Amino acid sequence: MYEWLMIALTFAVVSGSLFLLLQWSNAKRRRLEKRLSGGSTTEAEASLQLILGELTPAIAEQVPLTEKGRSDLQRELIDAGFYRPTAVMEYVALRTVLLFVPLIGTALVALLVEPRQVPIVAFVGIVLALLGYSLPRIFVNYLARIRTRHIERGLPVALDLITLGLSSGLTILASIRRVAHELKKAYPVLAYELEIVQQQAELRSLEHALQQLADRVRIPEIRNLALILVHSERLGADVGSTLLEFSTAFRTTLKQRAEAQANKTSFWMTFPTVLCLWVSAAIILVGPMYYEFWNRRTQTQDLLNRRIEHLNKGKAKAKQEIKPLQPLGGP
Repeated sequence: MYEWLMIALTFAVVSGSLFLLLQWSNAKRRRLEKRLSGGSTTEAEASLQLILGELTPAIAEQVPLTEKGRSDLQRELIDAGFYRPTAVMEYVALRTVLLFVPLIGTALVALLVEPRQVPIVAFVGIVLALLGYSLPRIFVNYLARIRTRHIERGLPVALDLITLGLSSGLTILASIRRVAHELKKAYPVLAYELEIVQQQAELRSLEHALQQLADRVRIPEIRNLALILVHSERLGADVGSTLLEFSTAFRTTLKQRAEAQANKTSFWMTFPTVLCLWVSAAIILVGPMYYEFWNRRTQTQDLLNRRIEHLNKGKAKAKQEIKPLQPLGGP
């Protein structure tokens, strides 16, 4: 049986390797044909920087995605800060590797262990494969939350600095460029977004750049800020005072969120209090009484046993002292 399993596994590994090799060769041939036909070489240049090299497209094609799934995944990757055009392909390729490598490793280990250990190895392999498939999505969502939090924390500071630049005579684009440079160490994520806004505004317009920022960073305050700046620019209003008022209101909102989070913390602390502190307190309070009760119970049981033993000895002694009766009419 093991020989057949080894043959089947070898066939699967060789077939998979040949398939990936053919896919890589076809992808390379297509890029070469496109380059010879005068097409853009951006794809060929980008393939040199893919996470799994030139095998990335071939591996990503093994697990196809629906249009809705691809759109949702691309939205999550943008929220996490992955703006590369090949981000979805690299993510799918990496997840495919993390899914199939544990399964292949499990099959190899299952051939080397004893038959009674095969179910355990199979269970571990399935768990690792599920983790390899699920953890990348969880990690992307975690990065998106952390990134959103960093932008929210740095936005009031950036608005104050932009207002200061406007009051000193700088234009809005010059202020954004200056603020992006100053915030690189304190708030690098927000500084990167401001650099993108400044570059897009120079290429097209500030309205387009702010709209793109609102689409990339799905924070309500960012969208409100974009609307405020666009309307102020159209109407010719004082942008500095508008930004100052918006920054003050946003700080108040952040303070209220922090207070709400602090109020929720006291509620969630009830569960570890019940599970940890109350259990130890119950042991300390009830433990001595339980020990005393058990000790008294043991002593009472010993006393009863001794009393019963004493009664049994008394009965046996009484039986020995009783003389047998003499029959009537005897000599």
